[in-house]
Amino acid sequence: MKKWLTFVLVFGTKLAHADPLLDSWLTSTSGQYARIFPTIEDETAGNSVTTWNRGQGVQNLPTYAGVHEISHDATNIYIRTTGLGAHIMGPWYGNEAKTNLFPNYPSNQAIIYRLPRTPGPPPGTKTNTGLGRIGIFVDGVSMFDSRDAFSYDTSEGRDESPMTPPQVDGNDVWNRDAYVNEGVTFDASNAHQGGSNYHYHANPPGLRHLLGDSVDYDPATNRYTENFNGQHSPIIGWVRDGYPLYGPYGYSDPNDPNSTVRRMISGFRKRNITVRETLPPHAARDQNRSETLTSDFFGPPVSTQFVLGHYLEDYEYLGDFGQTLGTDFDLDEHNGRFCITPEFPAGTYAYFVSIEADGTPKFPYNIGRKFYGTPQGNTTNNVPAGATTIFQGGPETPLTCGLDVTNDVVTLTWSTLEGGLYLTQSSPDLEDWQTDTATQDANALSIIEPASDPKKFYRTSLLSLSPFDDAGFQYTPPTPTTQNNVLLIIVDDWGIDASPLDNPTGANLASMPNFVNLATQGVRFTNAYAQPQCSPTRAGILSGRFSFRHGIGSPGGANFPVGETSLPDAFANASSPHAVSMIGKWHLGGGDNGPFDNAAWPDARVALSNIPSYTLWDKTINGTTTTGVTTYATTDQADDAINFINTQNNNSNPWFCWLAFNAPHGPFHDPPSELIPSGLTGTTNSIRYRKALEAMDTEIGNVLQAVDLSTTNVIIIGDNGTPGQVFQAPFLAQKVKGSLYEGGVRVPLIVAGPDVYARGTRDDLVHCADLFPTILDLAGVDNNTAIPADTDLDGISLLPALTGNSATPRTILVENFGAGVTNPGRALRQNQYKLHIYDDGTEEFYDVVQDISETNNLLLGTLNPEQQQAYDDLVAESSNLQNQGGGNTTATGILNVSPNTSTVGSTITVTINLDPNKTDPAVPGINQTINRVTLGGVTATSSSRPSRYVVEATFTLPNTPGSYAMEVVFNGPQARTFGLNDAFEVTP
Repeated sequence: MKKWLTFVLVFGTKLAHADPLLDSWLTSTSGQYARIFPTIEDETAGNSVTTWNRGQGVQNLPTYAGVHEISHDATNIYIRTTGLGAHIMGPWYGNEAKTNLFPNYPSNQAIIYRLPRTPGPPPGTKTNTGLGRIGIFVDGVSMFDSRDAFSYDTSEGRDESPMTPPQVDGNDVWNRDAYVNEGVTFDASNAHQGGSNYHYHANPPGLRHLLGDSVDYDPATNRYTENFNGQHSPIIGWVRDGYPLYGPYGYSDPNDPNSTVRRMISGFRKRNITVRETLPPHAARDQNRSETLTSDFFGPPVSTQFVLGHYLEDYEYLGDFGQTLGTDFDLDEHNGRFCITPEFPAGTYAYFVSIEADGTPKFPYNIGRKFYGTPQGNTTNNVPAGATTIFQGGPETPLTCGLDVTNDVVTLTWSTLEGGLYLTQSSPDLEDWQTDTATQDANALSIIEPASDPKKFYRTSLLSLSPFDDAGFQYTPPTPTTQNNVLLIIVDDWGIDASPLDNPTGANLASMPNFVNLATQGVRFTNAYAQPQCSPTRAGILSGRFSFRHGIGSPGGANFPVGETSLPDAFANASSPHAVSMIGKWHLGGGDNGPFDNAAWPDARVALSNIPSYTLWDKTINGTTTTGVTTYATTDQADDAINFINTQNNNSNPWFCWLAFNAPHGPFHDPPSELIPSGLTGTTNSIRYRKALEAMDTEIGNVLQAVDLSTTNVIIIGDNGTPGQVFQAPFLAQKVKGSLYEGGVRVPLIVAGPDVYARGTRDDLVHCADLFPTILDLAGVDNNTAIPADTDLDGISLLPALTGNSATPRTILVENFGAGVTNPGRALRQNQYKLHIYDDGTEEFYDVVQDISETNNLLLGTLNPEQQQAYDDLVAESSNLQNQGGGNTTATGILNVSPNTSTVGSTITVTINLDPNKTDPAVPGINQTINRVTLGGVTATSSSRPSRYVVEATFTLPNTPGSYAMEVVFNGPQARTFGLNDAFEVTP
């Protein structure tokens, strides 16, 4: 029995215009990234890449291949294209041995190419092709003519390019053949780049294969093979004069579409010459000069260096030597003919690609030395306002759907856009929709149903799109369909050893039923990291950036920088309708108005830092502090959240609530009995810590009762590891809160809600800074408008993971520096390996999957090759991060200079002491090198760092007495600058 599925589907614009100029473009690959093989080794291994950087070809973000928009008005068609092929491009080498890489890779050209809708009557006087783009192929790649821009300079006895000095320019009489002279640099599709402009000079087999034109492809070798399929070639490009360029196969009788299809025969052959003292007639016409040359325009004699075919002028046109077009050969001196084609049943002038039978390019390759028509086409800066757009691809590639019924199994398949995150859902009644899959970077989404299943409706939608190089794209990011609420709950001093889900065999665990129940409705991350102490974690969540950037490395003197883009800033920047509120522990400085002045919270009901008692504490509401509050702090904070949520729900406002409990941070205490399970007794620190967690979980349950979980995403995270007084296995003493060890930085993290389609656990490496972009995504806030473009955001949105997609490879960085830190340093994790680098120069290296308690320092033994590679990668990443610097670029951070006075013109070495308590910015770790030290604008002749907070520098002092300002600048794109004005006196 056959099973029938009904599906919901919206088709994108389809090209169906019966106009070859509009319909011939390769659009089926528009939604895929452009790719290259950087080297032969990559080609052999099949390792193509979507980002690269060599010479002028810089592609730091992926971009989409080829044509991504087609528009037209009454007179012209407009093609938006990246100019990058849809086949895998590269590799490119400069020599036959393939040992020297070509100097440039290609990159997104971001062009609009304009072509005339009608070519007009062919002119009597033909125009020579020029250098650069003479047309465009249907995949959006540039078409170049048969020259390589070099010509022979008779006076110098060598080939010269137009870029050499004028006195040694080539004469443009003997013009070099690009295929013969540059073919060694071509990739498998006979293309390379001038600068970063990828282009074809000759038969493009990669494009022809995609068009189904008699070319086979072997992906194992990245090689194309000519294999005639008996079919007329398709249009593969359009020349500037508006005439089409076909592949090599056409009708044997140009006027009979029923005649045999065969390879078109070029009208050119090599000359029979040994010296180059005359031009062939066609070249003389092209150059408007005599066939007989004077000696100052002679070319070099034919030799092994200057082989026959080295120059275009080494070929002659058969029509000049008694042979007949249409009888002895097919193509005129422009490499075209007037003929009937499948796209032009009434006939057209058309160019044809010239090849040998095996696909080897044959002169004159694509078109001859002159255009047949008037070259009207060219690049343009804009598409006219009144133009009609008939295709949008790239990031706007429409979904298409296919249905297959085989052996009573129904397969429904949607094509997808690379970099897109798609959600597929099913429903029995078009009302109750259930999530089936959420997939990113797949070539298609497929639903396979056996015949026994009941009838269903299906739908799929694009959730988000990965960042891409959008230069040249006229693109509006998808508007979020929902703007759901977000509740962020931060638990103070709660590592995975104290979590009933993350450490189920722990000896003394709170049951936390509300936390456990919420986790079953969403995703629990088993490798989530916070900073070793609370303030850096809060700053990381609030800014989406690592500590070295915002400068907060410890709670001591923590002061959230005013210049940072905070979460409230981001909501405001994007004009989000969400009401936002900060409730609970602040601990990021700025006094009573810190949440307003430093982080732009419009509503803040906070404990400014830690509280001395949960039943006698100070509370600050929107800048006004009330002392001696006796309401149990955890209950008071939950009540504030409930009141905020109810108010917004009553007003139908979407909202974001930051609820940061002080619990279970000390002082360890007995909460109200009604908040904890009966029978939980005892007065030890561990029992009281557990009671505080249970009381907090009870209040979390009360908050969740006010929340509609169908419209609210909930995040719960610990802010650092468990305190040393109450930690438990698997962690060890001195390797808990306040340390860089797993016990100090591994924390529980769960996310649940309407935008969380996955369930269960994830082992992705996750950082607290990831919550910044994740919260914005979950709220439907456009990150592009919410975050300034020049922000170095370290957080990576967890949305793909929350919808069941693969993990993003990344490095986790945790840091410890600033006031009160006894052993400053940083730790980095990739995969299972974690490297500690301390400011005193010591290092530790662990496999934290096998050794979560970090007792076996692998550096004390011999690393195996895998461990060595991981260690080297982490050292390199640490160096890279150190060199990025961070924080504010203008700050007074020099405590004193010794000595601080000397005479004019003298050379002196000084010791500069930097402020260890400075947080905006903080003094970078010892691995970050000095850029320069200046005194009154004079740069030190030498400088060094004996320790993190001490710099030594040698100066030759100015010759003018006075007080001089001093600065110490550290390396990095965001260089940290420390200064002390009028610190040094130069005396007479």
